[in-house]
Amino acid sequence: MSYASGTSVPVERSKAELDRLLAKAGADQRMIGSDDAGGFAFCVFALDKRRVRLRVPLPKRDERRFTHDTRCTWKRRTAAQALQRWEQGCRERWRGLVLLVKAKLEAIAIGISTAEREFLADTFLPDGRTVHEALADEPRARVPRRAHAAVARSSERERAVTRHRNDGVICPRCAGADPAWPTYLQYSSQPRTRGGEPSRILAVRCGVCGLTWTWETQRWEAARS
Repeated sequence: MSYASGTSVPVERSKAELDRLLAKAGADQRMIGSDDAGGFAFCVFALDKRRVRLRVPLPKRDERRFTHDTRCTWKRRTAAQALQRWEQGCRERWRGLVLLVKAKLEAIAIGISTAEREFLADTFLPDGRTVHEALADEPRARVPRRAHAAVARSSERERAVTRHRNDGVICPRCAGADPAWPTYLQYSSQPRTRGGEPSRILAVRCGVCGLTWTWETQRWEAARS
């Protein structure tokens, strides 16, 4: 349930209270109003050398919740009733904006947050957009299918080399110490068995000294030049 639901506070009183809250917090260059064409209420101010703009969408007059009865959806309200409902919706939106700003400023005042943290998304950028508008305009990064395939192959190799280490294959030149994660020169391309065993590695190179262990010779050999 909305805290501003059913409020009787007029819109002008909410605007005045919002201006007082911002002035008390030290904000200047304050501008509070509404854009009828865009259908939103806005609050612009400067706080800690940052320009901030908060916008709240306002309800439209032709919304069905205003023009029709909520219990009998087929029954249409009169023009006066629809206007009264719409004005109530506007009062609730403006009251919600006041509560939002009041909560943010209170968090800043008692030290549990900062102005940058509370108003970051609504801060103006040099190009005139806010931060959240700039992020919304950026195309979402998509991971190509080749990257997914590479991750799958890497996971398969990691499982295989783990099993390989458990069999006791450790670089002798590194005094039996666990070498750095090896670089795989080649691994089996045969399909996995029914039991789910990983593919067998054909060659493993020590990431520290460069010695290579091969499956065919079953021994460590220096890398060929």
